Amino acid sequence: MRKSRMYRMVLATCLGSLLLVIFYFQSSLNPAAEDRILRISWHGKFGRSPLQTLYKGDQLEQSSLQAIHQHRRELLNSMCHRYTRKRRLLTPDDLWHLVVDDVHEMLYCYVPKVACTNWKKVLMVLTGKGKYQDPLEIPAHEAHVPANLRTLSEYSTP
Repeated sequence: MRKSRMYRMVLATCLGSLLLVIFYFQSSLNPAAEDRILRISWHGKFGRSPLQTLYKGDQLEQSSLQAIHQHRRELLNSMCHRYTRKRRLLTPDDLWHLVVDDVHEMLYCYVPKVACTNWKKVLMVLTGKGKYQDPLEIPAHEAHVPANLRTLSEYSTP
């Protein structure tokens, strides 16, 4: 009795998977089917989605929303060009956030508020800095003490 149920479940799963694969390949071979799938109803109208309308500027006149997004992209681009430092040597100030583990030949670039405290604790245990063997025993404030971990800014250029 149990084997027949198991057999039916396996058979149903295989059949369902087979149907999914058939439908997938059928729609991928038929571009018209893909167009049908991508046509989405927006407020009762069929056509392009709002994102397609924003990013495919084949209309002669931009809508106000398109203009806002275009302005944002241009502002972002100009700020990136203005504040991107190109073709200059890195200074020690650029390297203070790169923690170095010479023993394991590893660099860790920490980002504040993205689990950097926990990773610093792990690195303290790995490098043998501090008196702890378990990262969970290390108080959070000790992980941020500059003397507990070496940074790339402490090394010479060579």
